[in-house]
Amino acid sequence: MRALLRRLFSDLPLGLLALFFLVLSGSLAVLYSWVSIPDLYALRQAIYARNEMPEFVLQVTPGRYAALRGGLWAVAAGAAALTGYHLRSGRLPLELRGLWQSLREAAHSVGRAVAGLSALEKLLAGLLLASVLALRLYYTRVYPLSTDEIATYDYFVSGGPVASTSFYPIPNNHVLFSLSCWAVSRFTAHDMLILRLPTLLISLVGTVLAYALLVRVTTFRVATLAVGLFSLSPLSLYYAMAGRGYFLLIALAIAQFFAALAVVHSTRWRQLGWAGFVVAGILGLYTIPTYAYPLVSLGVWAGLVFLRRRDMAGLASLLGASALVGAGALVAYAPVISVSGLRALAANSYIAPQSLTDFWRSYALYLLKPARELFGHEQLSAPGFVGLLVAALAVLPALPRPWRRVALPALLLVLLPFVFMPMQRVYSPARVLLYAAFFFFVGVAVLGEWLLRRLRVPPRLGLASIGVILCLYGTYQAAHFRYAVRSAQNMARQLEGSYAWLRRQQPHRVYFAAPFHKLYFHHYALTTGYPLHLFEATSAPGTRFDYVVLVRGQTVVRPWCTPQAYRRVYSDEGATIYQSAEHPAARPPQPPAAAPRAGK
Repeated sequence: MRALLRRLFSDLPLGLLALFFLVLSGSLAVLYSWVSIPDLYALRQAIYARNEMPEFVLQVTPGRYAALRGGLWAVAAGAAALTGYHLRSGRLPLELRGLWQSLREAAHSVGRAVAGLSALEKLLAGLLLASVLALRLYYTRVYPLSTDEIATYDYFVSGGPVASTSFYPIPNNHVLFSLSCWAVSRFTAHDMLILRLPTLLISLVGTVLAYALLVRVTTFRVATLAVGLFSLSPLSLYYAMAGRGYFLLIALAIAQFFAALAVVHSTRWRQLGWAGFVVAGILGLYTIPTYAYPLVSLGVWAGLVFLRRRDMAGLASLLGASALVGAGALVAYAPVISVSGLRALAANSYIAPQSLTDFWRSYALYLLKPARELFGHEQLSAPGFVGLLVAALAVLPALPRPWRRVALPALLLVLLPFVFMPMQRVYSPARVLLYAAFFFFVGVAVLGEWLLRRLRVPPRLGLASIGVILCLYGTYQAAHFRYAVRSAQNMARQLEGSYAWLRRQQPHRVYFAAPFHKLYFHHYALTTGYPLHLFEATSAPGTRFDYVVLVRGQTVVRPWCTPQAYRRVYSDEGATIYQSAEHPAARPPQPPAAAPRAGK
């Protein structure tokens, strides 16, 4: 047994990984040692009672909660013991020094590649990064908060680390991202800043590092075209500023991609690569469970390479790393499993598996939708995606070996999700595949570089061509993205207007048959300190409401909502508000009573 464990974990930096597990399990153990089961129920009531989530029932029991606490402390104790063993034996300081040295060497190697660029290349890179950052900042300012962002804030961030790490009523909880927003909320109360500052910082750092790493392992033109096309694509423009966890997932997928390259193709940085592979894998799964797509894809690619080389040591290390990633994800999600239940985490009610016959009947038609959303053109996206992907695969054998080492796993990351989906019998939304768009553009950029060299295009003309392509593509995408911005702004104005009107009436009981309005009105009240009694309304028989909020065009929501009982008092393009006939404001004014005559 000891020999097997030594073989599985011989290449892995166990001291560093033990420290990581100690921090992960120890912080959760300390947190839940101070939180009781009544505290969980009280927090659930405070967050979800007014948001009407009766289906979200806490699954926690005294036995499960005791097992959660004991399990977290046991993992923390085991990690502490392993860390102490490595420290006493002198392995941990040696390992940390070696990893730090490898990290410095890798950073210097990337820095030399960037420093070796020509003045024109540096100018083009600076203009591209500055333009992308300006677009992201602009959209952050003008794009109103979406329903998903508001749900993230109201359902998880506002409840602190306990709500973020244990409540999972909907798949909207991107746990690691929610925690980053909560950290920002310690310094500001501005909801847009809380939600979007982490995304902006992650997208900025992730874009710059991906650019520099691609310059190191390919060429400047490949890096510029890949990063530029991805950064200017429609979903990337949105999720690079929106308060959701998708760009964090992308950044971690890119980090794990380069870690896998180091593991497979380098002995010098192999241990550093394994550290990055395990840590990025755990954090990626803790961000969104669909991170399993890039994680498994990279694992399949690395495993096939090791098998082809008959590298049993590498294959054993891959199995050990995969086991650690799975164990880390289990520790991270242990509070969710204990408090919300495994089904809440594993069964996505929004994406239910279909029968195999139904799945294959419309699978080809489904593929058109994510292509349009990812690449932005109604007619050309799907054929363009297929054509460029086939062309990139066709030229793979002709590529120089260093490029092929990058392009092959990148294209596998694009292709394998479309193999996994039939196995799951689900159609994944385009946002889940956004990380694959980055690797698709890497393959396209390598294809473009191959063409430029085959055609012997002069370097300056090649750079000018890439600059023109990015300018045209960015202009097109920004021009079309403005429609989404205007639509979101119009909806926000309507919601804010109807909320302001209703708030002036100072209602006490309101029935909402308009889900978006209920969500947004609750958020407006929560973030402005308005009393939330507005949302105490129930739909029990016989309940009388001051106002009823309906979606525009909807006339009757309950038998009691009749023209005799309620009259329309407000309407806009999104909703209609009815007022109770018994409400004091609805009654006609009564003439003042005659003053009594003075006695003689």
